[in-house]
Amino acid sequence: MLITGDVVSYPIPYVIQPIAHAKALRSLLALDAATIIPGHGPAFHDTQFLSLELRLFDAVRDAVLKARSDGIANVSELQSRITVEELRQEFTHNDANLDARVRLRVRAMVGFVLAELAAR
Repeated sequence: MLITGDVVSYPIPYVIQPIAHAKALRSLLALDAATIIPGHGPAFHDTQFLSLELRLFDAVRDAVLKARSDGIANVSELQSRITVEELRQEFTHNDANLDARVRLRVRAMVGFVLAELAAR
């Protein structure tokens, strides 16, 4: 059994340091726990949601790095361009409230990724 605290949070992840958070999620996945108790939400009996969170963090980080290499550095522009649409539905399941929350969370994640990269 793995008790994660807020490292895993359902239905959408908490995030302050996406790059560090992704590293923590990779460590948790390596434990291959049969039961995962998140900080919020139901117990899981597989790693599907933990993996989904990791895919979100990696997708935002990768999109920020690509946009920066393409010459986009303005935070507002990055936040409007990076939406990770390919993952949003997996978190929202057509729930309008969750959709709005995920959109806001992704915008915040973009800013947090930029801050982490700047601190390196």
